Amino acid sequence: MIDCWAPVDHLLDVVHDKVLRPIIMVARVLAYGFVIVLAAVVLVVVLVIGSCDWLDIYAFHGREWLSYVAVGAASTLRWHDHLATAPPPQIEEK
Repeated sequence: MIDCWAPVDHLLDVVHDKVLRPIIMVARVLAYGFVIVLAAVVLVVVLVIGSCDWLDIYAFHGREWLSYVAVGAASTLRWHDHLATAPPPQIEEK
């Protein structure tokens, strides 16, 4: 028996491999990247809230504003260190 659909099947395989597979890979990278970024944001928020509560309960006992000052100072110092180690921006001259 002669398979008359073999050229069509081959064409569809080539289109899938050359066109659809890269599109699917990009979509997967974007989807997984979005999920990872979202999970990281949730983790950071939970850690900041937990550290504020922990400081309020165990370290400063009822002085909630001191907990916020401590977390804010730690965040500011961390951001300052990040800015100090970052290379200066390059400005192109025309």
